[in-house]
Amino acid sequence: MSERRKGGERRGGRSIHGPSRRASERRDFPRAEVALDVREPGGRQRSCVGDLSPEGAAFVTTSPPFGDVVHLRFHLPSYDGPVFARAKVVSRSGEKAGAKIGVVFTDIDVDAELAIAQWLHERRVS
Repeated sequence: MSERRKGGERRGGRSIHGPSRRASERRDFPRAEVALDVREPGGRQRSCVGDLSPEGAAFVTTSPPFGDVVHLRFHLPSYDGPVFARAKVVSRSGEKAGAKIGVVFTDIDVDAELAIAQWLHERRVS
């Protein structure tokens, strides 16, 4: 059975409820572009391209608002099957018609999180 990380758990004792930081300080991990399927509250679904990190993602959309929970699905070359994750909207900037949404994972398979980190590392090295 696969292990999942839930809630506001973060490696190194960091939490999504910690003090706010400047935008330039927010990214603790490198990110890479990936195709995301996003399911918003109320069941609305959309596909978009976003930036992915081991702890979350960012994408442009018209909703959801700050604090909402979304469900993400995406594929990685080194992970068997799609990755499913639940994430909380922690930032929103821009216009309604194209706001950049930042989410942090609140429920993701630990093996998937490790696969994201490995994929990003491989991309950076090559």
